[in-house]
Amino acid sequence: MNITDVRLAIEHAINYSLLDQSVFHGNIYPYVGPSVSGFGNLYDPGNFPSYSYNVTLAQQLLKDANIANFPTITISMPAGYTVMTNIAEILQEELSANLGINLQLQVSSYAAWIQPYNNGYTYLVNKTNAATLSDLTFEGAPSYGQVENTPIDNWNTFVTPYGFNLAAWSTNNTIALSQALLGGTANQATIQKLAEAAQADVYNQAPYIWIGVFKLVLGDGSVAYQKSVINNFYFDPMWSGATVPPIFNTVTFNS
Repeated sequence: MNITDVRLAIEHAINYSLLDQSVFHGNIYPYVGPSVSGFGNLYDPGNFPSYSYNVTLAQQLLKDANIANFPTITISMPAGYTVMTNIAEILQEELSANLGINLQLQVSSYAAWIQPYNNGYTYLVNKTNAATLSDLTFEGAPSYGQVENTPIDNWNTFVTPYGFNLAAWSTNNTIALSQALLGGTANQATIQKLAEAAQADVYNQAPYIWIGVFKLVLGDGSVAYQKSVINNFYFDPMWSGATVPPIFNTVTFNS
C-alpha cells in the first residue's frame, strides 16, 4: 500500500479552478507551497506546476495504491466559516465522483475543532494524539495569514517536525534546508540547491492541498505584498496574528 499514491490521487482529482470560481469568485492564484512568492527564489524552487486536474491519472494512482475496501476519510472544520464548508462540500463531491472515496465532514465549535491541536501545537506532540485527529483539516480559520518575516517560517511550520501540524512530515532534505536557513552560514548556491531538493520532496509526496493565495490583501502570500503591485500600506494596529486587514486609505500603488 502506497499512501503517497493516495495523496497524489486526491490532488489530481480536485478541480482547483472550480474552487477558485465557486468559492473565491476568481480571487485566488494557483500556489505551490510551502513558501510564498515574496521570497523570490525560495518560492517553488525547481518551478513545479500546480497539480493538474486529471481524473484518469488520479484513478490510476489510486489503483496503484492497491487498497481494498477504501475506508471513509474525514475532514474537520469549525462551524461558522462558510468558505470552509463550501470547499469541503466540493471536495466531498469530487472525491466521490472521481475516485469513489467517501469524505465525511466533521463540523464542530472552534474550541472543539482546535482542541486536539492545542497540546503544545507541534508535530511531535500531535503525533501522540493521532487517533483524535481527522484525516484532513484546514490550516487556519478561514485562511492561514501569518505573514512570515523570513523564508524559514513556512518551511519550519509545514514540512519539518518543528511545525504545529501532524501532517508536517519531514524529509532529510526539508530538515537540511531548515537548518541551513536557521544557521545563516550557508551560501546562496547551497541554500538554493537544498531548497530545490526539499521542494521536490514536498511536491512528490503531497502532504498538503495547496488551494491558492489571495489576489487581495488578505491572508498569507497575497500578490498585494509584492512591491510591483502595492508600494506601501499600514496594517491595522490591532493585528491579531491570524489576519492582517490593512488600513485601506494608507495604501499606495505602483503605477
